[in-house]
Amino acid sequence: MGLLWPEKTQEAARHSLSEALRRLRGSLGSDRLRADGDAVLLSDIDMSVDALHFERLAAADADGALALYRGDFLDGFALGDAEPFDEWAGGLRRRLRQRAVELLITSGEQALARGAPAAAADLALRATQMDSLGAAPIGLLMRARGVGGDAAAALAAFHAYARRVEAELGEAPDRGLAALAGRLRQQGASTTAEIAAPPEPPFIGSSAAATAFRAAADALRGAGPEALVVMGAPGMGRSRLLGEIRKRAALAGASVATARALRSDQDAGWSTLRQLMRSGLAGAPGIVAAHPETVGVAAYFAPELAERVAPVAPRDVGHVAGALAALIAAASDEAPVAIFVDDADLADGASLEALHGALRILGPSRVAVFLSLAADTDTIPRELLALSADIGGAIPGAFVRLTPLESADLHELVSALVPGEKREDVDRLSRRLAMETGGSPFWTITLLRALQASQRMRSELLAWPPHSRTFEAPLPPGVPSSARLAAASRLALLAPRERAVVLAAAVSGSPDPALLAAVTGQSPSEIDGALAELERASLLAFTSDRYAFTAPLLATVIRTACVTSGERERIRARAIVALDVEDGNIESAVLAAELMAERGPSIETVRRAESAGRAALRGASGRAAARALRAAEQACPEGDEQSAALVDGLRQDLAALGRSAG
Repeated sequence: MGLLWPEKTQEAARHSLSEALRRLRGSLGSDRLRADGDAVLLSDIDMSVDALHFERLAAADADGALALYRGDFLDGFALGDAEPFDEWAGGLRRRLRQRAVELLITSGEQALARGAPAAAADLALRATQMDSLGAAPIGLLMRARGVGGDAAAALAAFHAYARRVEAELGEAPDRGLAALAGRLRQQGASTTAEIAAPPEPPFIGSSAAATAFRAAADALRGAGPEALVVMGAPGMGRSRLLGEIRKRAALAGASVATARALRSDQDAGWSTLRQLMRSGLAGAPGIVAAHPETVGVAAYFAPELAERVAPVAPRDVGHVAGALAALIAAASDEAPVAIFVDDADLADGASLEALHGALRILGPSRVAVFLSLAADTDTIPRELLALSADIGGAIPGAFVRLTPLESADLHELVSALVPGEKREDVDRLSRRLAMETGGSPFWTITLLRALQASQRMRSELLAWPPHSRTFEAPLPPGVPSSARLAAASRLALLAPRERAVVLAAAVSGSPDPALLAAVTGQSPSEIDGALAELERASLLAFTSDRYAFTAPLLATVIRTACVTSGERERIRARAIVALDVEDGNIESAVLAAELMAERGPSIETVRRAESAGRAALRGASGRAAARALRAAEQACPEGDEQSAALVDGLRQDLAALGRSAG
């Protein structure tokens, strides 16, 4: 009575309460309100109160709680003549709003940790709308946009926030936010020269990537792994993942040092350590506190330090390891230190051994070392093996292995790069990408970008592959040329024996060992050795009982863009001869017809293809028959009625088989 009718007498207030309860019982039912002495109880049977449900969910289901929060508690409702009620409602309104802001920030941090900066930015924007003067929401928004590659938008958000704080509070923005803005300006300046380059696609990947982001954040806080090893086959996104972690580390204020090892570095002593020194370690603010001899050893590898201290020639690897540990420790007292070595399996042994020794010496500190290396390779230097063996034991840390993109990942990637299109078109393109690329992020992005470049309008992009020919339609003409350089760089790393085998497999259309031996002239044992090396190089994969290209797109690019016309014809001719020997083998007959059709129109080829297609139909192999039909159509001479009749007959019988199967 005092809360709702403070201006009335006790008797009048009691009358008002009785009248209100009477009207409420008429609306809600007599069982909803129960009198208990001087108290009136509201029954919660079959009743849902979003504010109460929000508070229960907030502790266990942030997404569910945020879905309930569609506005402030009793937003816009007030009793002008009931000040105690308005004070109670206002206090609860502020408390629930602050809890929602906390949930938004927590969810945004989680989105950022799993590699979804766009989602994190959306959550941060909601938080800033509820708390326009809070440092935490604007800090999350700035980092999310910075990680997403839009430093300009991040800085614009900071400047708008600074104006609000000054206008409403008469204060300068938080110093941490100002420092973050400074780092974002540096990020924007470093990418100015890359404006002409195509924008990076969104980072979409496996749970391993999310694990890497979380481990990196923990390490830079001094609360998690000191070393993280990212493993994966070429094209799985190892370098991209390290780049994403490096971007986050820089925005977090870490001193960042990066080395990208090349094959030639293995024989160049201290080459990796020199890169680390010159790329940031020698310039870390905290090293001024290090012992002069420590800085002197560093100056031996970084000439720019020689202006401050005389270089000290290292006595041995142990001497370098001790100096490196002292240098890193001094730097980490000032700011977190993040060291990146990409393609560490190509780094020189001395640098790896010194880094290993430094990590063992270092005590608890804000230091994180990130290494990437090719998975399942037998060429890892012994120094890297020794370092890897200690990670997770003597050296706190973890391993993550990147795997091919799954169907949901591919669908998300296509939706992000070709937004606003029909789901059925995105589904079709995603399925074809899965088949062509084997889930390789590199080849997926290569193919998508090539498709975008080769089409005049975005809507035409999704015209490939066409309906009902998702897996059969040939690649658009512009794709092989755009991917040629990438495929050629992979081939350049192969020995002559392996190169000959992979070219034969691509042109002949089959990595069958017997066929490859016949085409290349190599012995079966040589073919087995070459196939093993190609599997280690992640060009081929062994599944069930046969080899296949890890990405069919790679075979297409090699066949169309990485061999000369003469080379292609010689391989093709030898393959046709070898396949002719295998009488009664439907797959061999179809493959021979396909190779013959590549030579151009020919009545003989049409007959061979039609015969192979009939054999496939008798074996109820519709896919093989469809391949034979396409070969016959390709080889059919214009105006030749006999060939056209053979093609048409095979087409009708294949359609009949499809109707029967349906």
